[in-house]
Amino acid sequence: MTRLAGWLVVALVAAGVVFVATTAGRLPPTVATHFGAGGAANGWMSRGGYTVFALALTVVLPLVLYAGFGWLPHRFERFVNLPNRDYWLAATRREGTIAWLRAAGTALAILAALLSIGVHAMILDANAKRPPRLDEPVFLAGLAVFVVGVVGVTIAVQRKFRRVPARR
Repeated sequence: MTRLAGWLVVALVAAGVVFVATTAGRLPPTVATHFGAGGAANGWMSRGGYTVFALALTVVLPLVLYAGFGWLPHRFERFVNLPNRDYWLAATRREGTIAWLRAAGTALAILAALLSIGVHAMILDANAKRPPRLDEPVFLAGLAVFVVGVVGVTIAVQRKFRRVPARR
């Protein structure tokens, strides 16, 4: 299952790159990229600058989360910061713990990929309007889903690793 989820991260990142690269040409030369209360544009970037930023966000954020939870604990155990670290990284539990962390990182990477794709879609939509205007309720709903997901993964990690099971 974790391998399939890892491929989902790769597929989402690739789809995000294709989406950004193929739709950036629809943006005006000066792109509204920041929006205030009510969705009114109050910050702009060049189309090229925005495209580079959107591509970097789409690739870097999910892959940093995926690698940070999945690859780094496996390669650099000393950098793993967990409650009851010595217990959870003992030889008999190490692989299970790392697999669990990899799954958590995969979930975060999927959330980050979906967020970056969604933000680009909202930027496209906002810049199609004159004057540019962000659909604030949709943006806030997407952001809320992302935050709830991150908080959920964080709570799950804490619940999983904060207690050492009692000896029988």
